[in-house]
Amino acid sequence: MNKIWNKLLNTFSLVSSQNDLKILFILILSFLTIFLIILIFLFFKTKKLKNILLQKSNLSELLHSINPKKTIDENFSNILKILSKILYSPTYSLYLFDEKKGMYILKSVSNSTDDSSLQASYSGLLPYKKEIYIPPLSLSKDNFTDKTTLINDGAVPLISLSTPNGQFVLRIGPIKKLSKPIKNFLDDFSNKLDPLFEMISNTEKLKTELQIYEKSSNALHNITNIVLNQHTILSRALKIYINSIEASSAFIIHKINDTYKLVSIESNYTKFKDNILNSKEIFGIIDNLSEEIGVSIISKSDYKFKKLPDFFEDYNFESIHIANATENDENLISVYLFENDISQNTESVASTIFMNTCKMCTIYSNYADTQELSNSYIEILKSVTEIIDSMSPNTIGYSELVSRYSIVISRELSLSYDEISKISLSAFLSEIGNIGFLDDLDSMDIENNKKAQNDYNKIHSEIGESIIKITLGDKEIASHIRHHHERIDGNGYPDGLRGDEIPLGSKIIAVAHSFVAKILGLHGNIPIPFDKAIDSLKLSSGNQLDSKIVEIFINWFISKQEKPEYKDRTLGSCWDMRCSPPEICYDCPAFKLNIDKCWECDDVKCKRHGNNCESCFIKSEFLSRKSLVNNYGK
Repeated sequence: MNKIWNKLLNTFSLVSSQNDLKILFILILSFLTIFLIILIFLFFKTKKLKNILLQKSNLSELLHSINPKKTIDENFSNILKILSKILYSPTYSLYLFDEKKGMYILKSVSNSTDDSSLQASYSGLLPYKKEIYIPPLSLSKDNFTDKTTLINDGAVPLISLSTPNGQFVLRIGPIKKLSKPIKNFLDDFSNKLDPLFEMISNTEKLKTELQIYEKSSNALHNITNIVLNQHTILSRALKIYINSIEASSAFIIHKINDTYKLVSIESNYTKFKDNILNSKEIFGIIDNLSEEIGVSIISKSDYKFKKLPDFFEDYNFESIHIANATENDENLISVYLFENDISQNTESVASTIFMNTCKMCTIYSNYADTQELSNSYIEILKSVTEIIDSMSPNTIGYSELVSRYSIVISRELSLSYDEISKISLSAFLSEIGNIGFLDDLDSMDIENNKKAQNDYNKIHSEIGESIIKITLGDKEIASHIRHHHERIDGNGYPDGLRGDEIPLGSKIIAVAHSFVAKILGLHGNIPIPFDKAIDSLKLSSGNQLDSKIVEIFINWFISKQEKPEYKDRTLGSCWDMRCSPPEICYDCPAFKLNIDKCWECDDVKCKRHGNNCESCFIKSEFLSRKSLVNNYGK
C-alpha cells in the first residue's frame, strides 16, 4: 500500500512540475509579447514624432526659401524643389486670382525631369515630350477650396490646395492618393504661405508698374518732339460740322499739284464710304466742279450733277456743296451732301461750309511741317526696329515679314487702303517697345533667358503703344500694337481681351506673328517646316488666334500654291520671302544668280539669317507641295 501511495505522490509531483513549467513558459511568453508590443508602440510613436519633426523642418525650410525680393515664379521654383522631396509629382501648376477677370490665371508650371529636378516654364507651354498633364490656362473661381483635397480634372487625379483668402490655387499631379499626414502638412503650408504670397504678389505688381514706367522712359528718352496727326483733328472737326449743318455725308480732299488724297470721310451710309474709297475718278470730277476759291452749289436738277459718278444716283442727295480753300500752298476741297431741302438757308450754309473749310485748311497748313517730321519718325522707328531684328540672325527681316503677311490678310479681308496701311505699319512696329530693353538686349542672353523673355512679352506692347502715341499721335496704330498679344480665349495680355473685344488689326498681326515666329525660329527654337507651321496655326485657331483670319491666311497660301507658275518652283526667291536685306545676300550664289531653289547652290549664306537649308521654310514648303502632287497627282 505504501508503495502504491509513494508512486502516486511521485506521479503527482511530476505532473505539478510540468504544469509549473507550462505556467512559467506562458508567463515568459506573455512578458515578451507585452515587451514587443511596447517596442512596436514606441517605434511608431518615435517614427510619428520624427515625421512631425521632419514635416516641421520641411515646412520651415519651405517658408525660409521664400524671398520677397524675388518674383512669384522664382519663389515658386524654390518652393517646388523642396516640396518635391516630400511629395513627388510630375506636374505642379500655380494659379493666381485675377480680380479683373474674376478667375484664376495660370502663372507658372513646373514639370519634373528625368533626374527628378524641376524646370519652370514661364510661358506655361512646355516641350511636348516632357508633358504628362497639360494644365488649363485658367480656372473659374469655383475651384477655390479652403482645404487640401483630391480632385479630378477630367480623368486626371490631382491634389488641389488654396490659401485661405483664395489668392492662389496650387494643383499637384497626377496623384491618385492623398494621405492624411500629407494633407495636414499641405493645409498647414497653405495657411502659413497666405500672407507671404500676398506680399510677394503686391510687390511684383508694383515692380511691373515701375518697370513699365522705367522702360517707357528709356524708350522715349530720344523721342522728345510730339507730333500730332492732323488727320485725326480734321476728322473730328468734320463730324462736328456735318452735325451742325445737318449734312448726311461729307469728305475732305487734299490736292497736291494734280494728285488727290482723301483726308477724311463721314457718312450715314457705309456703302457710300466704300464707293468714294474705291472710285478713281471722283476726286478729279469734284475738283473740276468746284470754284477756284469759294463754294459751288449743285442741286440734283442741275446738269452738273449728272457729271458725278453713277453711284450718286443710289442715294437721296438733294444737293452737293463743294468748298475750295487754299493757304500756304496747301489746298483742301471739302464736299458736303444734303438729303433735305436747304434752299431757304443756302447762303448761310454755304458761308459756314466755306469758313469751316478755310479753318481746316489752316490746320492742315500748320501741320504740314510736322507731317514731314512725322514721316521721318516713321522711318526712324522702322530703322530702330530693323536694328533690333538684326541683333539675332533668326530675326533678320522679321518685322517686315510680319508686315507683309499682315498686308496679305488685310487685302483678303477687303479692307480699305487706309486700314491696310495702318495695319501694315502697326505690324512692322509691333516690336518697337523693345527699344526700352536695348540695354538689356546688349547685356543679356535673351534667347536662353526665359524669365527675360517673359518680362519683355508682358510689357513691350504697352511700351510700344506709348511710343506710337507720342511720336505719331495715331491711336489706332497704338491700339493695334498694344493688343497684338491678346488671345481669343481671353488669356492674353496686357488686358485679357477676348473675341471681338480685340481690335481687328491686332488679331491680324497676331496670326502673322505666330506664323513667322514658327518658320524663323525665335528665342533659340529650331524653325519648324512650313506644313508644321500651318498645322500649328490650325491648332491655335479659336483659342489663341481668330479662326476666320487663320482660315483666310491658310487659304491664301493654298491658292498661291495652286497657281501654275509655281508648279516646279518655289513661291518666291529666298531673299525676298525671308525679307533678307541685300547687305547679307550680296555674295550669296543664289542671290547673284537669281536662283529660286537656293538649296541647289553650293556655299549659300543661310546661316547669316539664322537658318540652314534643312530648316528653311522655303525648301520645306516646296518639298511638301511636291510630295502632295506625287501622292495625289494634283
